[in-house]
Amino acid sequence: MARKKIREYDSKRLLKEHFKRLSGSELEIKSAQVTESTDFKELVDKEPWLSSTKLVVKPDMLFGKRGKSGLVALNLDLAGVAAFVKERLGKEVEMGGCKGPITTFIVEPFVPHNEEFYLNIVSERLGCSISFSECGGIEIEENWDKIKGVIEEFIKVIYDLFLDLDFTFLEMNPFTLVNGKPYPLDMRGELDDTAAFKNFKKVMSPTESFIHGLDEKTSASLKFTVLNPKGRIWTMVAGGGASVIYADTVGDLGYASELGNYAEYSGAPNEEEVLQYARVVIDVRIAFFRWTSHCRKVIHYFRP
Repeated sequence: MARKKIREYDSKRLLKEHFKRLSGSELEIKSAQVTESTDFKELVDKEPWLSSTKLVVKPDMLFGKRGKSGLVALNLDLAGVAAFVKERLGKEVEMGGCKGPITTFIVEPFVPHNEEFYLNIVSERLGCSISFSECGGIEIEENWDKIKGVIEEFIKVIYDLFLDLDFTFLEMNPFTLVNGKPYPLDMRGELDDTAAFKNFKKVMSPTESFIHGLDEKTSASLKFTVLNPKGRIWTMVAGGGASVIYADTVGDLGYASELGNYAEYSGAPNEEEVLQYARVVIDVRIAFFRWTSHCRKVIHYFRP
């Protein structure tokens, strides 16, 4: 899976745009992007809140540890933000052994808060892992029963959004509660760079679903796909590489249209798993053979 980092501004923009669609409620996130070409007067016309609230400004450059590097300014007015940006725009910094100029900033409302929570969702080989932690706050333990439900629903929606938008990594470190509603203060996101090429979802047949269920419950590999129910060549080959070579050979010999299935088992499945697997492959072929034989008998019966 190819992972593409996106800016914090874009992560929060996606979150705001799609949170309401998935949950039915608004997530009050405000943010603005500042680059070399930004005209602050035009930006204020577009985002009026910039001139009426205290602000936070930081580089939005796909690297972390901005606070520890002195690159985050809190509780500023718009003039202070402009001065902060002017002083650091184009300045070269080094992060993790990489050097480059700062070209983009994110500006947000300054949010005083007592509670801080941590949320991390990562796409892994066998699924997704979700990490959550309450990171502090002087009244969290006393009020946990009151806020538990709010946070639980929030995490459910974020997970749905994670899957729906093809995120591979999403982190809020931290998020807090503003008027009883979750509010991400710092956010990182990565998207699946190959998601644009997803195939239309294939509906599994009952037999394919059965084998898929066996495959999920074992450490071995059990794969089965019906290619052509009318095919006369059905395979059951041990080994992923061997199964592909066998299928390619059938095609190379001119019998691709006769190949009924793709089947592969490997990773030392036990005797019972192989028995169930083989039974399915044979049953599918015999079932279609019986159906075609029945059709031939019916045609023969009605033929003058």
